[in-house]
Formats: sequence, C-alpha cells, structure tokens
Amino acid sequence: MINPKKNKGTNKGHENLIPAKKGEVRNPNGRPPKIHCIPDILKKIGEETAIYKKKKFTKLDAVLYKVFEFALDGKPWAVQFIAERTEGKPIQPIEIDANVNQRISIEQRIKELSNKTPEEIIDELNQEILFDSKS
Repeated sequence: MINPKKNKGTNKGHENLIPAKKGEVRNPNGRPPKIHCIPDILKKIGEETAIYKKKKFTKLDAVLYKVFEFALDGKPWAVQFIAERTEGKPIQPIEIDANVNQRISIEQRIKELSNKTPEEIIDELNQEILFDSKS
C-alpha cells in the first residue's frame, strides 16, 4: 500500500521519468513549424509570378492593375478601393451627446453625501430612484 503522507503533492507520472543522457536529443525534429495565418499565405501568393497582358508581374501587381481597369470601366467599388488606399478613408464625424458638467456634479454630490449618515444617504437615493423611474 502507498503511504499517502510520503507521496502527498507529487505527481505519479514523475516516478517513471528518466533524465536525458549527455548529448541525447529527445525531440530530434524540434518544435513543429508555425501555422501560417491567412495574411502570411496571401503575401506569399502575392509574391509569385503571374503573366498579365503578356508581361511578367507579381500576382499582387496583376490584381492591382485589374482593379485599376475596373475603376476605369466605372466600377464604383474599384474607385473607392483605390481612393481609400491612396488617400486614406475619409474622417467620419461622430456626434456625442455628453454632459460635461456631469463630473463636477458627481464630485459635488460626493461632498454632500459625506456629511450625512448612511441611513440618510439610503433614503435620499431611494427617493432619487423613485423620481427617475417616474420620469
């Protein structure tokens, strides 16, 4: 029978481990290669050679020439694509409806509440909650 006090906190799998000998390689193939993500794959494909209009280009260059042809044929998506990549996307204004004085009123509210007892604070907050739910 195994003595529970002796083996407490140890992993039973460690009993069978044998240390590596000097010069011994336990993982001869090394770490597995990194899995490539889609952008890496697309960059690699884009660097390959392609024939476009009887000339050699990279595939990426051939695709961009084709996009320019679509733009010249009046395709709005191609014009937008070229404009956004050369000029940048236009700035889109966003309206924010915020009360700048809100922080000041919170600080003032904290000062007001610091002079009251916990019971008074709870009563006041309950009244505010009831008032807010009615409006």
